[in-house]
Amino acid sequence: MNHEAERRFCQSCGMPLNLSKVQYLGTRSDHTYSDEYCYYCLRDGEYTVDYTMQQMLDVWIKYTDKYNGYAGTDYAPDELRTVLSERMPALKRWKQKEETENIHFEIINRIQVYINQHLFEPLEAEILAKAAQLSLYHFRRIFRKVSGENVGSYIQRLRLEYIAYKLVFTDMSLSGLIDRSQVYTKHSLSKAFRKHFGVSPSAYRQQFRQHAVVQADRAATTIQPSVSRIPHMHVLYLQVGKAYTDIRTYRSLWNRLTAFSQDHHLTGEQHRFISISQDEPTVTTAENCRFYLGITVDDSVKPEGSFGVMQIPGGLYAVFRFRGSHTRLPEVYRDIYQNWLPGSGYKQSEPLTFEIYINTPRQVPAADLITDIYIPIEK
Repeated sequence: MNHEAERRFCQSCGMPLNLSKVQYLGTRSDHTYSDEYCYYCLRDGEYTVDYTMQQMLDVWIKYTDKYNGYAGTDYAPDELRTVLSERMPALKRWKQKEETENIHFEIINRIQVYINQHLFEPLEAEILAKAAQLSLYHFRRIFRKVSGENVGSYIQRLRLEYIAYKLVFTDMSLSGLIDRSQVYTKHSLSKAFRKHFGVSPSAYRQQFRQHAVVQADRAATTIQPSVSRIPHMHVLYLQVGKAYTDIRTYRSLWNRLTAFSQDHHLTGEQHRFISISQDEPTVTTAENCRFYLGITVDDSVKPEGSFGVMQIPGGLYAVFRFRGSHTRLPEVYRDIYQNWLPGSGYKQSEPLTFEIYINTPRQVPAADLITDIYIPIEK
């Protein structure tokens, strides 16, 4: 195997460059030869293929023999994968792309927090684009790329799911919800609701009310909460999205969060690890649930890259302290919603729950983990 440490590489595919053979060099927009890119990646200042870094790596693994021919190496496919996996993230094309994506995440995170906090206020795309300091075209394109939805569809879905939550879990009248929303008429809400949920608002309430109705003779809850009023909290967070379906990706989010807290010395009781859910699973599909991992901070801590900052509203909360493995938390939630809440004299005020982790699996055995579950409530 030949040594490549002192060689220059194409800043897109990672292949060693031979500057003496200009026929293998890429070309800039003025048709001059580039000393940073190969002919296969850059022509007239444009990338020849719109690949991700992983796709680029996979191409070389498929054609390892061609890489060895160009580079004068003798890698096996697995050896080449290891080499390129370490090399490619530092190349200009992918480093710039990562920096751009981090900027986009930061912008859209900020806009999504604004939408969450002003859901039934005017949220025209033009207003949000101006707040993002982007043209309307680029704002719409970036929002869809980051969130997976058009901005208008995203706002409409959140509004309808919030109203659906209120229909199922409160006694608010439909006319009261329409007046409170200030964005729907009875006709426009019925039309939008049917399109999203497949039934009218009144039929939806009747169909799903059983999720909130529990027989009075249920057994008493095994965990009694403290009920207290808490101030608002600032949270530095990472979006989980579909990462919850893959344990390795989910763990990598926790590792990133832990590394950030260590690098910025975010320790002590004022900096607790936290997870936040902003949706009710019986209303919002699993792939659309807004779920976050984070750490409590003061407002001097600024987000970086794909990190965002949100504020958890202060107010009255039922706080359940649970000691034991995190794998048992679903049992605790069932106990709360089936047994404690119906007979408590309270109702959940918002489709929001969060967990604060008093300790972590790195510190104590699973049986000694302490988790505080917060549920916003009102009489």
